[in-house]
Amino acid sequence: MQKEGEEISCPKTREIFISYYNLHLDGLKTNLPLLLTYNPDAIHDVRVATRRMRAVLNECKKWLPSDIKYTLTTQLRTITRSLSKRRELDVIQQVFEHLLINNKETFYENFILDFSNYINKLRENEVKNCSIAYNTSLEILNYPPLEEHLKFPSDFCIYPYAKKRVLSSITKIKRGTKSIQNVKSPMNETVHIFRILIKKIRYMWEIYHYIFQSPLQNFSEHLKTTQTLLGDYNDFRILSLLLKDFNKQTNQAYSQNISKIRDDLKEKMLKKINEAENAIENVINTKNIKNIKQEIKEICNTHICIS
Repeated sequence: MQKEGEEISCPKTREIFISYYNLHLDGLKTNLPLLLTYNPDAIHDVRVATRRMRAVLNECKKWLPSDIKYTLTTQLRTITRSLSKRRELDVIQQVFEHLLINNKETFYENFILDFSNYINKLRENEVKNCSIAYNTSLEILNYPPLEEHLKFPSDFCIYPYAKKRVLSSITKIKRGTKSIQNVKSPMNETVHIFRILIKKIRYMWEIYHYIFQSPLQNFSEHLKTTQTLLGDYNDFRILSLLLKDFNKQTNQAYSQNISKIRDDLKEKMLKKINEAENAIENVINTKNIKNIKQEIKEICNTHICIS
């Protein structure tokens, strides 16, 4: 018999939410020492871990005390944002070096040196923000376990809730694809916004992968491809913006080189957007969406919730 105030919900509920959150909490802990060395891979992994943890908090926000949810979400967002610029510049440095492989003979040597120094100076300016991310991560690691605060209703089952969340996200993706169709200006902010939407939805899907693996597997792979292509697009976009700023700071001393690179980047951006559009069209069609929805509904209908 259930005691008054006792939580008896579907066993998979806590297992899925808590295990996913703790998995990435461990990842944060593992990478923390390397954060002090400004290791590019550690910076990337810490940002991904905090995003995934925030995804869990977003899915569980109804069942967390508001002060706990606010504190954890704010701290995790602080970590992600504090490392954002440094991560961005680490990637841009690699992208620029890659462009030089095929174009070095057409660029002035002084331009290559000065722009590289410009990027490195911006990277050095992010040391303080990396320290903020490190200290905030320590606060997260010393915070009481999430399971101490997460309380579900006695009749709560994760299956119908997950179904509602996943089906809703598929609708958002379908609507969002319009932002990468027939793009004329590669600097269009809506393309970047759609990339962020895909990223957030993929993190959310990872939480429910345990119960919806079969229907979401193919869809998720195509989303990953689309996200990667739009990630490449965004790298080119940021590099183009940095070159524009560098051109102003150097009083257009290298305007000829910069103009050539930015024209080349524009073509690359449009190509990546077109490839991303083709990738997502492979799954965003009426037949596929109907099949995915049907599979998810069948999984939910056959699940026996022992609460």
